[in-house]
Amino acid sequence: QCLTLLRTAKREAYKHELWAPVPVIIRWQYVVLGRLGDGSTMPELIAEEHQVLHRIKRLARCKQLVSAIFKIIQNREMVRSDADRDAIQQLLSDPVVSSREEGDSFEGKSYIYYILSTAYRATGEWKKSYEYRLRLVSLLEDNPAQIARNKSRYIIALGKLMTLQIDLRKEQEALATIAKLGWIRPGSKQQRWLLNSYRSGEILLYNSLGKFEKGLALIPEFWEWLEREGREIPPHMQIFILYDFAYSCFGAGEYHDALKWLNRLFNLCRADMDYDIL
Repeated sequence: QCLTLLRTAKREAYKHELWAPVPVIIRWQYVVLGRLGDGSTMPELIAEEHQVLHRIKRLARCKQLVSAIFKIIQNREMVRSDADRDAIQQLLSDPVVSSREEGDSFEGKSYIYYILSTAYRATGEWKKSYEYRLRLVSLLEDNPAQIARNKSRYIIALGKLMTLQIDLRKEQEALATIAKLGWIRPGSKQQRWLLNSYRSGEILLYNSLGKFEKGLALIPEFWEWLEREGREIPPHMQIFILYDFAYSCFGAGEYHDALKWLNRLFNLCRADMDYDIL
């Protein structure tokens, strides 16, 4: 009965990718089997424990690399110096990343896809970045339980895919991604402002295509949202949105309104004088 309970606990841990308890469960299996005088499955359990410990070590390293790349690029999604570029290249040469050893773990794949897509985006290799951003979104959509557990991760993955589609001038793909964002029902204030921030990318899309009138028509909706919830939205995200407002107005020949939005943007920048709007 003890072995049955341990096997059930281990199966559930594998199912939900809760790796930390697995070595403990295996060691308890050692104890029970030892008391029963049954050593026939010991070699398999030893191999299994080593495999799980290797996976835990890889995931821990992946988390470190995610933190490292975020510190390098911060909110800019691109390198701004040779030192940053060298740091990205060093990160890409890390054995955990360079081996492309994704395994069968959802978390392992999601970390690797995030690291590669972010690194290639930062160094200007947009087509490579696009490949891994697509993989990350597909991975999430193939695992709806993971989306339900962490909806913000899915919103961010879609948002980053959309911005790259806009940069690569993939109009229909970007509109399809924006539509996916529109179908999501936020479960928290953070998710709501994330969603609206990325959905405002539709204005950026129309600006990039020179369809300024379409962008102009969307401004009232998003300005109403900014006025209502602006205090909860990070300044750097507000800056991007206001810049897109001004760009639409300027492109449509509404110069007075363009200056109005630029003035609001510069007022926000004063709160963060180190932020580079370019």
